[in-house]
Amino acid sequence: MLEDKNCKINEKDISLGIPIFCVAGKIAAGKNFVCSILEKRGFFCIDADSVIHEIINEEEKQNKIFAAFRDDAQKMGISLQNTDGTPNRRALGRLVFSKKEFLERQENIVYPAFVERVEKIIAQISRNADFENKKNVSRGIVLNAAVLYKTPQLLEKCRAIFFVDAPELVRFLRVCRRDGISPREILKRFFSQRNLFTQYKNFSKSHGIQIVRIKNWGRGTEKKLCAALNSAL
Repeated sequence: MLEDKNCKINEKDISLGIPIFCVAGKIAAGKNFVCSILEKRGFFCIDADSVIHEIINEEEKQNKIFAAFRDDAQKMGISLQNTDGTPNRRALGRLVFSKKEFLERQENIVYPAFVERVEKIIAQISRNADFENKKNVSRGIVLNAAVLYKTPQLLEKCRAIFFVDAPELVRFLRVCRRDGISPREILKRFFSQRNLFTQYKNFSKSHGIQIVRIKNWGRGTEKKLCAALNSAL
């Protein structure tokens, strides 16, 4: 385990506000693992999936999603609700990942509320921070999101993008153990993310944001992350 002193925070950056970073990567690459390391070092991590799940669980958004996908779900024999009336996220995921137009339809419903919610969280953290006396100051805010490039108004706030990566076979086995979905569904999701790094790379070039690829397999992930963090700060 590396000591915290190896990951430095520039005092000038603290005086200018709390730096924001993006942790991105393909499914099962290890984004949550990387964020857990950052949280131990004093970073505040915002999990995009958790925020989106909260939004989807709100009655207004549920009604919009069910109305938008009701006919398509019925045609495909998919039930979007559990027996207790709550959203069936696994079924919804199976549906929206089956066609690009379905995914875009859901994003158009959910993403505006997601951006607003995350911006409020960032504003609240900044308001509570006493920069002069260095009290309640997070070492940084981390946005843990696979496809943050689809909400450019959030990604452009980031100091750097940490793109977490792992070999396909490693990721495939992780998804099998974690999610219990069929190999066919896993490969569909892999295929939908085939150009993910390119999307972030293009965004980083056009917006002048540093991007660092973190290889999360074998040993040394924490050391690689710490080096990337120091270079970004």
